[in-house]
Amino acid sequence: MKEYDIVIFGAGSGGYEAMLHAKRYGMHVAMIDISEKTLGGNCLNRGCIPSKYMRFGAKLREHLSRGIKYGIKINSQDIDWPAFKEHRDNAVSDIRESFKAYAKSLKIDIYYGKGRFKDNNTIETTKEDVIKGKYILLSTGSSVVSILHYDKTKFKIYNTDTIWGITEKPKSVLIVGAGVVGVEFAYIFRMYDIDVYLVDISKRIIPSESEDSASYLSKKLKSLGVKIFTSNTIENLIEEDGKRKAILKDGTIIEYDIILEAVGRAPNTKDIGIENTDIALTEKGYVKIDEYAKTSVNHIYACGDVTSPLMLAHKSMYEGRTAVAHINNDAEKLDYKLVPKIIYSAYEIASFGINIDQAEDMDLDYEVGTATFAKNPKAIIDDEAEGYSKVIYDANTKEILGAEILGPQAGELIHQVVHIVKAGKDVEFLSRCMYTHPSLSETVVMSSQKKLL
Repeated sequence: MKEYDIVIFGAGSGGYEAMLHAKRYGMHVAMIDISEKTLGGNCLNRGCIPSKYMRFGAKLREHLSRGIKYGIKINSQDIDWPAFKEHRDNAVSDIRESFKAYAKSLKIDIYYGKGRFKDNNTIETTKEDVIKGKYILLSTGSSVVSILHYDKTKFKIYNTDTIWGITEKPKSVLIVGAGVVGVEFAYIFRMYDIDVYLVDISKRIIPSESEDSASYLSKKLKSLGVKIFTSNTIENLIEEDGKRKAILKDGTIIEYDIILEAVGRAPNTKDIGIENTDIALTEKGYVKIDEYAKTSVNHIYACGDVTSPLMLAHKSMYEGRTAVAHINNDAEKLDYKLVPKIIYSAYEIASFGINIDQAEDMDLDYEVGTATFAKNPKAIIDDEAEGYSKVIYDANTKEILGAEILGPQAGELIHQVVHIVKAGKDVEFLSRCMYTHPSLSETVVMSSQKKLL
């Protein structure tokens, strides 16, 4: 049996970040992951990295279609799916190999095999390794869930873990679930000349986000040719005359090549020996943690998808860093109000804190400043003059309660508002900040000024 200062159970985004942070504190670290091909977790191997690679291609194709505006004639935009898949998979592999090489250079022991708690201090793997930690960080991630109980092979049903294996470009895709992942894939597939049908049981797409952002994105996707069916479900799948068809609740019949299920994920807290520990779980199977990511066991911490439905790689990293810092008596409390969310679809949609809908529901005395990218010179130059920036703040104290940016580079622009809030500054401080011209950031500062003029 080997003993370590900290054993990180799951080498995904949060686990890997925690490993780096632990080394900064001089800790003796071990990591456990299922195999060399899963190192880096869902985000790297089957999530945000390969999907953002695809999204870059989709956005590039959209820009190329407007090349004539810049005097550039594009003769062909033919899709070479095998070449695209090869380069995407190589990018993922290159990042994973760099992770492994860097961990090796730091002299991190990585144990491969499915791990399982033996007790509160010990984890054993399917390769018969037994590892003991003074502290343990649980970061085992999540797995896809399914609502379509049909023969997956017969009806060509993929999920967000298996979709990466398709070797030929489908003619049509039926996406079940119009949440964050569903709308991202809808845009990607449509820009690769694939017919897209998007179905969701909710009244609108991205129901977790604001009504404004859902309305903007819905109109954009429809303009690109995505067929959207809200307040709908799949009632039946049939095969007729060699063709696969889906029958929706409203009677619509959709002929499709493949189905992509994008209906969420569940925490990986089963079959890892939790019952052999004193770790407390919620009713939905998430690990209960405190404001420092500590579980009900004093020396066991947790981060990432196992802690809450907010399944974001950067949130996992944040919890992992906080856990390690707390072990070393150097931590700030977790503040989830500062965790930004980002959707990469036909628009980038970034937000943090509360939105206008939530402020209304909470009956807050608030004000909102809004500015549009339609009048932003940089957005016009880049032919991306669509969308807006909104800053929601307390009408009396001017404290920033949240922000929402829909438009070009929203995922980058949101950070400036997040960091201003973290620094304890208010909307008046933001309104006085200086930005280069022309820049997209000018729209952000304008949205903070509108109610102050």
